[in-house]
Amino acid sequence: MSEAGPEIRGPKLEAVQSRSMSRRDVLALAAGFAALFPAAAVSQGTLDAAGFMAASSLVTGVAEGQLTELRSALLAAFQAQGPAIMQLAAIARQTPSADLAATLKGNPLEPVAKALAAAWYTGTAGAGPSAKLLSYDDALVWTVAGFASAPGNCGGEFGFWAEPPPPL
Repeated sequence: MSEAGPEIRGPKLEAVQSRSMSRRDVLALAAGFAALFPAAAVSQGTLDAAGFMAASSLVTGVAEGQLTELRSALLAAFQAQGPAIMQLAAIARQTPSADLAATLKGNPLEPVAKALAAAWYTGTAGAGPSAKLLSYDDALVWTVAGFASAPGNCGGEFGFWAEPPPPL
C-alpha cells in the first residue's frame, strides 16, 4: 500500500485504462459537459455576430454568406439567448451537418436550434402572442424555394410566370 492509498487493479479497470478515446467519445463528453455546466463552456457575455452566424448556418443548412437579409434583426432578437447560441455555435464547429439532428436530440439546446431555424425561415422571432414579424419578404423560405417569391412581390419582369422555373 502506498501513501496515496491502496492500488486498485482488475480486468475492468485495465480495459478502461487501455482504451483510447475516439473523436466521437470526446465530442460526446464535451457536449455533455457543456449541457451540465453552460457557464464553464461559454462566457456569459453578449452574443457575438460570428458565433451567431455559425450557429445560424448550421441550423438552416445555408452558407453564412447567404444569410444576410435578416442578420441584424435576428441577432438583436436572440441576444437574450446568447450563451445558448454560443454553445450551439461551438457544437456547429465540431459536428458535421449530417450528424446535427442526432447530436442535438434530447440536448437542452435542441429547442434553441429549432427556434433559430424557424426564425430564419419564417422571418418571425418568437412564438405565440409574443411573436414578432421581422421581415416577410426576406424570410429564408423564399430564397431556398427558388421557384417562388413572397406573395405580393413580383418574381421578375412582366411575363416571368410564362417560363418554367429554373431546374433545382
